[in-house]
Amino acid sequence: MLLQVFIGITTGLGAMCLGMFVLKWAAPGPKGLGIANGKLNPCENSPNCVCSEDSRPAFTTERIAITEPPDPENISRKLSTLPRTTIVRLVQGPATDTTLGTIPAGAFLIHAESRSLLIGFVDDIQIVWIPGLDGLQIRSSSRAGYSDLGVNKTRISQIRSLLNQ
Repeated sequence: MLLQVFIGITTGLGAMCLGMFVLKWAAPGPKGLGIANGKLNPCENSPNCVCSEDSRPAFTTERIAITEPPDPENISRKLSTLPRTTIVRLVQGPATDTTLGTIPAGAFLIHAESRSLLIGFVDDIQIVWIPGLDGLQIRSSSRAGYSDLGVNKTRISQIRSLLNQ
């Protein structure tokens, strides 16, 4: 009897781990990257995303307050100090990109990827500054799965603290 329980638990855990690895590798690339009409794209309808430009209570966060025009290189350096986080690209305007949209003159967009510790699920982080708008726009979203158990909201809090140092 004890052996059957052990086999059942082991099989179940193995299947769950296999499913998570399949989900990781089968996940599409980044979703919702870029800006439209001078703002980051809002989140899709799954609760694994947080965005300063999304007005829905479950998805929203505040922009990151700044007192002077930010240095995108400095923000990129600080962002890359987060565990398992790499900068994918920094685009300074004026620029037009098929994925990122139109970035106005004087503005910038930083795209970074952050990977989870155990399986390496990828979350996309975007930070945008547009002259004349209040603060830094920020968005963090998971590529795979439905819920992120609050990881993206926590990450934005970490980034906010990091940039206010």
